[in-house]
Amino acid sequence: MDFSFSMKGDLEKLKELAGQIVDNLANISSDYSLGFGTFVDKPTAPYANTEAGQLEVPCTECQAVHSFNHEMSMTAGTGAGDQLKNKLDSIKISSNIDNPEGGFDAMVQAAVCSDEIGWRDPARRVIFYASDAVFHIAGDGKLAGIVKPNEGTCGMTSNKYTRSLEEDYPSLGQLMTSSSRTRLYPSSP
Repeated sequence: MDFSFSMKGDLEKLKELAGQIVDNLANISSDYSLGFGTFVDKPTAPYANTEAGQLEVPCTECQAVHSFNHEMSMTAGTGAGDQLKNKLDSIKISSNIDNPEGGFDAMVQAAVCSDEIGWRDPARRVIFYASDAVFHIAGDGKLAGIVKPNEGTCGMTSNKYTRSLEEDYPSLGQLMTSSSRTRLYPSSP
């Protein structure tokens, strides 16, 4: 989910609907798992405010600017709803300064970091992508001097994507390749 500040109302709505979402999943299948991740953008200019302290605390009610955080590992069954609700209640929104967001970084990491995310084999893998903005694509990293192409490999450490300042945004082709290689089905509400 896009955690830029413009999504604050959407986060509140997700908190309200979390139980209903899990109930609907349970109506479809008794064998499901649910995880949750957030993205904002690359934590550098021109995408985020780099003045002293602004990357760590971009606003009084915000968490640090980040490319992708894996907030909740895949959790099976009825416990998933409680864990998601607890996570949503404890998490803070973030902020950045440009309109496109870093969703492609997040989706590729969610696709290729199977062990970190907790994907089950041979389960169908679905990501629900929620954002109110367009996404950055390959080549946009050059604005920040990031010229190394995205490798499309797992770059997560301690549930955070840590190579975002080393690699450009993925291309649409890389996202599709990563998705098809890992049997991931992106979806939008």
